[in-house]
Amino acid sequence: MTVDGALPGVPNMADDLVERAGAGSVAAFEALVRRHDRRMLALAWRLTGQLADAQDVTQDALSRLHANLHLFGAKTRSGHGCAWSP
Repeated sequence: MTVDGALPGVPNMADDLVERAGAGSVAAFEALVRRHDRRMLALAWRLTGQLADAQDVTQDALSRLHANLHLFGAKTRSGHGCAWSP
């Protein structure tokens, strides 16, 4: 097992989702959102102290991610890893 918990020689599902989402797959982006939105909201809520503000922050972050997914996909293809590990 590697430092990030991935098994050597086994494709990382998060990297695959990011790459597919970066290539335009709506289903892959939705899978990423479902996988991480609760943790993102919880973190934003802890940071802001207000649920409504946390929801706004989370929505803004996901919107920015969607607009820049092509950059994340490029990082995984170049071998620099992915910040979307579970």
